[in-house]
Amino acid sequence: MDEHRGHPIEKCYGRWVYSDTRVPVERQKNRVTHLMHACQIIGYKHPDLTIAQCFEDCYNEFCRKTHVFPESEGALDNRLNAEESVFKSQQ
Repeated sequence: MDEHRGHPIEKCYGRWVYSDTRVPVERQKNRVTHLMHACQIIGYKHPDLTIAQCFEDCYNEFCRKTHVFPESEGALDNRLNAEESVFKSQQ
């Protein structure tokens, strides 16, 4: 992600995620996961490959820093297209 250092997207998510230290930790985690999954979807689905790559890099960096394995695009599609009952049974 070093090639995006100083990129407006990086500056934006840094300010957004860490903007208020008075926010309880659980809400900070919630912000991070929502932003991480938004980056994932934009990274996999955006038609402009430059934008898609930037967001996919952000997603991968979130995964690395939170010690989780990145979900593949196919797994994302399966999860988002699953029936709610199937989704709940897999958790």
